Amino acid sequence: MSSRLAQLAARLDALSRNHGPVDNSLRIARWGYGLAIPLPEAVVEALALREGDVIEVRMPDQRSLNITVRGKDEDARAGQPA
Repeated sequence: MSSRLAQLAARLDALSRNHGPVDNSLRIARWGYGLAIPLPEAVVEALALREGDVIEVRMPDQRSLNITVRGKDEDARAGQPA
């Protein structure tokens, strides 16, 4: 297991101990003309995600999604318009 993956696993484990288990069941919602999946708070915290960050979503098979953080939006973090 890579050190980044091990750190993420440890962080999610710690968040689960402090905030309860990470809920794996997510309800899909309409967002504009598309669909959206709300990310659980523990995942957002573990990945240090903020509005404006760029992620990549891949489908390795027909029943799984992989999410990779591609970049941080520094303008959004500074509170300035992008």
